[in-house]
Amino acid sequence: MSIQSRHCRWALLLILVLGLGAPAPAQERPLTATCDSVDWELVVSPDPAVIPVMVTYMVYTRRASEDTVIFDTNLGKQRLRKGLASDGEFNRIWGPKGIRFVLAGFRTCRFTLSKSIDPSDPNNPLAPPFTGIPNPDSTNQTFDDLFIGTLMLLNTREMQVDGRKVAFRGMDLYFWWQMASYPGFGVRPRFGKNEESQRPNEPSQGRPGAVWMGTPCATVGTTDTCAGYFAHEAGHFLGLCHCCHGATETLTCFNYLKPGYCPGLGHFQEVPRQSCSGDLGKRLMGATNPFTRTSEEFVRIEDCEVTTARAGMEKVLRFGANGANVLKP
Repeated sequence: MSIQSRHCRWALLLILVLGLGAPAPAQERPLTATCDSVDWELVVSPDPAVIPVMVTYMVYTRRASEDTVIFDTNLGKQRLRKGLASDGEFNRIWGPKGIRFVLAGFRTCRFTLSKSIDPSDPNNPLAPPFTGIPNPDSTNQTFDDLFIGTLMLLNTREMQVDGRKVAFRGMDLYFWWQMASYPGFGVRPRFGKNEESQRPNEPSQGRPGAVWMGTPCATVGTTDTCAGYFAHEAGHFLGLCHCCHGATETLTCFNYLKPGYCPGLGHFQEVPRQSCSGDLGKRLMGATNPFTRTSEEFVRIEDCEVTTARAGMEKVLRFGANGANVLKP
């Protein structure tokens, strides 16, 4: 073999070795975002029965003008200031149960989506249209990468109280133009390995929680519909599951703070045991409640649910909702 051939052979071998050892290209984030500065509300010292709420308007860069108009028209700042007042629409259901929400601030985040999430193309009329953010639990990967990934990227870390910065221990409420078919989606934070509930194959460390809502609640139904869906998703955020299941529902509960907290509820990886018919469908945590009314008989909350939600509130106010591993294994 000639010296030149030997050199070529070693060069090829070196290229192959370096190629095999090169890191794989980084996986594209499903969502990237930049956020404006927070418009803080006046919040005084924390109250043990009040959960601060950071409102985030999620504006898609491809439809920035449309999203902004929809938010301003249907869920603008004035409506939310009134709605999160002590006697406002968003405190109408949980407030009498000793759980209240208070507005901490507003911000707008402008986001882009990867092709895997939004395959639409404004320059290609044959491309599929964008129909909204995927339902956050449509697949395990969507839940982990899009939902939890967004919370890890954007959830609030600090807030202003009495003019000083403190750790944010409250709820992040994200508003989107719309999700694929859900009016809202809420997940409670988890705080470590000894937490009871988790999704199948989910790592047993802490996990952030939050509430997502779409604007259709303000355009479909009645003036009570957004308040009903907010209270329902807040229930999930505080550790409640559906009290009954829909006709075709196969989803399992991974939100509960403790298994079997109310009679008739399924345990880990089980659906609720009863369908949402009759009075069960009128409970706040009914999977099929349309929330066209928010008087008590149409959004009933059982005492066992109140007890569990209050325990969830205490954890959020103590640890926050960013999923820190603060509990012992």
